[in-house]
Amino acid sequence: NQELYLDINDPECKLIIELKDYSKEEYYHAVHTAYLCDRIAKRLQLDEDATKAAGYYHKIGLIKGKNDWEHTKEILEEHGFPEKVCDILKEYLDRKEAIVSKETVVLLFADTIISSICYLFEKDKEVQIDYEKLIPAVFKKKEESGIIKYSNITLRELEEMKKILLEEKLYYDFLR
Repeated sequence: NQELYLDINDPECKLIIELKDYSKEEYYHAVHTAYLCDRIAKRLQLDEDATKAAGYYHKIGLIKGKNDWEHTKEILEEHGFPEKVCDILKEYLDRKEAIVSKETVVLLFADTIISSICYLFEKDKEVQIDYEKLIPAVFKKKEESGIIKYSNITLRELEEMKKILLEEKLYYDFLR
């Protein structure tokens, strides 16, 4: 299984390159999301290989026409993805599923932070983002939405995740 993870967690993996051919923007979004997923999962002592893979492949359904669970599932099955990655992505993409696993919560926040920062840079390349405001605001909004209320994540882990994301300020400049 470790060898499979080495393959699928490589940004030059054939399947990831297919996403890059489909959309460079979505490819870079996936690479940045995977990076944050990996950083957070390591610090929280979660399944870092599966979480990183979920970061890479959370948009892979696009190459089949739509980024939903059905299209993603088809691709994951075709390529024999580990069950843990499939579980995380099903939880994340299937709107009928509640987000329960800590790894899925990590993906949710990593993806949302990357999306938020990219959106702000798209509007204004020169914008100076106040990460000390943005990151806590994203957490507050997600918590208030109820999307993670059934998850196994602890308040301590959410605080640690926030801290990790704030430590990555220099990395976010790569998103410009």
